[in-house]
Amino acid sequence: MSEESMYHIILLPQDNYWAWVEAVRDYAVHFQVGVTPDPQNAVETQQPGQVITVLNPSDGYPAVGDIVRWLGEQAPNATLDVVEAGSPEEARVIMSQRVADGQRFASAASVADDPPTDSAPSVVEGVSSEFTLRWPTDYPTITQGFGLNPRIYRRWGLPGHDGIDIYAPRNANVYACADGEIYRVHDGTGEHPYGIHVRIAHIDGYRTIYGHLNRALVHSGQRVKAGDLIGLADATGNSAGHQLHLTLKRKGATAAGQTTYPSDIIDPTPFLAPLEEVPVPADDSWVHGRALVGLHGRVDGPMQEADWEIVEQARIEALKLTSSALAEDVTRAREINPGMFVLVRLSADFRNRKVGAAEFARWVEPDLIRFKALGVRYFEIHDEPNLTPEGMGTSWRSGYEFGEWFVQVCDLLKAKNPEVKLGWPGLAPGPSTSGMRADDA
Repeated sequence: MSEESMYHIILLPQDNYWAWVEAVRDYAVHFQVGVTPDPQNAVETQQPGQVITVLNPSDGYPAVGDIVRWLGEQAPNATLDVVEAGSPEEARVIMSQRVADGQRFASAASVADDPPTDSAPSVVEGVSSEFTLRWPTDYPTITQGFGLNPRIYRRWGLPGHDGIDIYAPRNANVYACADGEIYRVHDGTGEHPYGIHVRIAHIDGYRTIYGHLNRALVHSGQRVKAGDLIGLADATGNSAGHQLHLTLKRKGATAAGQTTYPSDIIDPTPFLAPLEEVPVPADDSWVHGRALVGLHGRVDGPMQEADWEIVEQARIEALKLTSSALAEDVTRAREINPGMFVLVRLSADFRNRKVGAAEFARWVEPDLIRFKALGVRYFEIHDEPNLTPEGMGTSWRSGYEFGEWFVQVCDLLKAKNPEVKLGWPGLAPGPSTSGMRADDA
């Protein structure tokens, strides 16, 4: 296969992924090659006949086992370029030598010599290995990588996702990835899939696009430096949640056959400098005036697998759990949606006994601390206090008395946990029912 017309992708181990990206960065940039940590993505992108350079440390792909055998079974028509590197440091040496030798593969025999019928120019002139991208947000989580979900994006004539999505809460800062000039600020009209977005032209024909913004803070013709604030994040356009969509283009890349994407789109991942300081995102993804699609978790124990299927299918943005939930429930929720708003209800058994504010606070504080350690900051105090099984008539006799009890509980819990946010419980709706419920009004 001629280098002019092949599709080439690098498969990297998911563990310590950014160290592997850094190790192959100069090679990927020099030869304009995309990277992925997902074996299935390497298999599905531009099959059949793609070339997959696979970095193959021992136990590098635990989900599939022997990665070379697995790729041979899953992509029998692909050409494999196997790099036996036990660590990112070893990979850096091997791939740097290839760049120095001007050799894309270890030997000419690494690539089959049966080129397709069509061809294209061999290189894009002036590739600069010095061009890098600053991380564009304050959040390190990629929610959708480049080239993923080809079945979804094929309907728009794309081999897969045309950029990377990075988690960013509403109104989070968005920064320019490199020095350049703003050449377009789009207001999101016309149902543009990127919504409100900013486009910047850089050296050597590179261009970046920043999509799904709430607001652009720059104007066309403005010069910016890497790290300059250019907008605030949101979910405008075709977005499943709060995130920044980043696309990288390079003039001439499509015509040169160095990308199978239209409009000169290339993978930004090898160019990105990873975010070194990884902040722990506060559980602040709910903003007043912004509606979230939410779900009430199970009231009788941990979430079940059928529940998670609904969370994924409905693209849930907010999840209410009870104190009987597990730590794994919070982790799973944020694996599905890194921006998931999680609230936990703190409750106790009120049946046939009076529960004072101090006693309740003492009972629930271990659960509050447990979930707080997982990043949860929002807690609901008790549930349906107008029902007799939940304290009406024993622990309080009116809404006024419950209000006093509620304030005391909040004061006790906030004394040791000042950063948490405590909320009023829901009420059982409807008029009074003899012996069971006080009127919710």
